Amino acid sequence: MTLWHLLEGVCFVAPISGAIASSSLARAGFGGYALAIAIGVALGIGCAWTMFGAGRSIGARIKEQPVSVQERYFRILYFAAILWIVLALFIGHWVSAAVLSLVV
Repeated sequence: MTLWHLLEGVCFVAPISGAIASSSLARAGFGGYALAIAIGVALGIGCAWTMFGAGRSIGARIKEQPVSVQERYFRILYFAAILWIVLALFIGHWVSAAVLSLVV
């Protein structure tokens, strides 16, 4: 298992965590938690799939470069992935909070 696969897993879980936090703040019942988790899973699949596709396409282009340039580009790619994970966390929180405010 590589670092990139670990980051993809964290990217999948981040929106779920944000959604659960928003349902906790909204003091939603069992149905609210279930709805928030469903929203988080859907967003997590989308965010992880986007990260997988970006990593695959950018990684294929980077492999054609010299090793020293590859190291720099992979560091930038990993930093961008961490920013994407943080954004996915906030998107999960924001979307589930908006839906829960309409439902609850």
